[in-house]
Amino acid sequence: MNKITIENGELVIRIPLKTKRHNCYEAEGNPNYVGEEMDNIIGIIAGNEYGFAYQIDMSYAGKANQISDFFYKEMDLSKDDFEKLCTELKINSYEYQTCTECFKPIYGCSTWGNKGPVCYNCNLRYEK
Repeated sequence: MNKITIENGELVIRIPLKTKRHNCYEAEGNPNYVGEEMDNIIGIIAGNEYGFAYQIDMSYAGKANQISDFFYKEMDLSKDDFEKLCTELKINSYEYQTCTECFKPIYGCSTWGNKGPVCYNCNLRYEK
């Protein structure tokens, strides 16, 4: 749970760096169930946008963690400085591939074009 306060005239939002996984199938009928710890926050590099997002536990479905949308975008840092910040904060980071046609980050499905990954929208243009 986030804790939001005002301290010394500044809005302070405290977000836990760690959370517990929750497998509803294992927890059902087991009052002693405690999920393993996982990272709650991940640094995101999406084209020329950098910031922080939540990791979403998908272990109950046998899948890798998913990533939420940004909850905070860092506007004043370069990519290198953002990567350094993540390292200093001991927060893992993830960089989305960019489309080789429109150069936007690829958040979902993509195909492989002549130059590399192509986003869904650019692929639709080729199919017409």
